[in-house]
Amino acid sequence: MNLLFLLLFHPGAWAVEAQDLPPIEYNRNPYYQEEGYRLGSILNFYRYRIFPWSYEGTMMMGFGAGRQDFIDQLCLDARTQGTENIADANKRQTAVDQATRSCYIFTNPWPFSTLNHQLLLAFEQLGNAQVSPILLHYSVPYISIENIITQTKNFVEGIYPINPDAKIAHSYHISESQIPFSGSLNIKRGFIDGRVVKASLDHLLRKSFEVTIQEGKLGNNFTRMSVDNQEVFNYILAAMLTGKLVHIEYLELIGFEASLVRVMRDYDTPYRVIGVELME
Repeated sequence: MNLLFLLLFHPGAWAVEAQDLPPIEYNRNPYYQEEGYRLGSILNFYRYRIFPWSYEGTMMMGFGAGRQDFIDQLCLDARTQGTENIADANKRQTAVDQATRSCYIFTNPWPFSTLNHQLLLAFEQLGNAQVSPILLHYSVPYISIENIITQTKNFVEGIYPINPDAKIAHSYHISESQIPFSGSLNIKRGFIDGRVVKASLDHLLRKSFEVTIQEGKLGNNFTRMSVDNQEVFNYILAAMLTGKLVHIEYLELIGFEASLVRVMRDYDTPYRVIGVELME
């Protein structure tokens, strides 16, 4: 039975499981700039204009995060290293500003649009959706005729209430040897705890899986990492559905090697997620 039908006419009758989520599989379709999932709370979702109308909304991404622009602090620390040695104050500030722009992640609240009235109905059936975490499936095309009517190109494709009891494995790991070129790369291992609040397939042709992690239980610290394994990415989506904290193991590619592996895929970061474990 169609999941949207169940959400519309039998709210609460069926908890969403990971296999119910539309998959995000690696492809080279240049139509999409992004396609993925975001985790947070929907602030509003409403009909916009009498005619021609669209349905517009905003989402506060993460848990307990503020209304602001978010910068990847790991990225900013790396890109501003040495700027304190620039003697000219204007040039120093310019370098910091450029680094800040390149490390920008997103702005809360995040706006989205749709022309699908059934999605608005499904949201209204969820009842307390404005305070309960929601997993939102979205896509961002490079060019969109619908955008003539809608306020954004962030098109919502599906809205799913989180399910802490979703039936998924406790963890998923791959070995270091499964990372392309890992045998010849200079790497460093690390760990981070938090929630994945965004997981998507990004870019035009040299596509890559990218994730955004909210560090800790709540707050304004967000970090971007990359994924180059479809199974790891699939598990991350399943973990997002639970809304639970996760323990993430990653590899950091050091130096020039980090640029070499971007030849085929345009990774946003030098970090590769190789393991994810539920913490709750």
